[in-house]
Amino acid sequence: MHPLISAGLAGVCLLIGAATTAAPLRSGSFDDQAREVPISLPAIAEEAQGLFQRIDQDGSGILDRDEFASHYLVMSELIRLRGEVDLPLIVPITVALPQGPLPPLSIAERGAIDLSAREVFSIFAEDNAMRPQEFAAYRISVYRSADSNLDGTLSEGELRQLGVRLAGEAALGS
Repeated sequence: MHPLISAGLAGVCLLIGAATTAAPLRSGSFDDQAREVPISLPAIAEEAQGLFQRIDQDGSGILDRDEFASHYLVMSELIRLRGEVDLPLIVPITVALPQGPLPPLSIAERGAIDLSAREVFSIFAEDNAMRPQEFAAYRISVYRSADSNLDGTLSEGELRQLGVRLAGEAALGS
């Protein structure tokens, strides 16, 4: 199990996004005056457990490379079409993409996201099988890599940048 991937590798895995332009953060209980949100490892681990069960298409209790890559293609497409991403922190937060909803992924964009997802899988999975604890470690590393100043919280800018990265490079319009 890998506790944290480097910020550089996270960028490769999630197709680095650099947009930090103003975009709204939403949550029913999010304090609009708060400028930072603590990273909640238990909330992320709980989200990872539920997500793992949904993407384990064959119900085997492990993810193979194809299941993992398929999930990230679907996730990127949904984020683009919705124009926002939900993040499970202490308080669930929705981060809008700066450009709003975007057109579906192109074939080239899908290929790049698929390749990146397969590289991430190789880092976290042992014996070509990703178990729930390895998937949780991956999800935690995604949030930790977004914490650019390593203060244990995600600022508005860090949350926006994470949302754009999760949508893939195509979300930047490049």
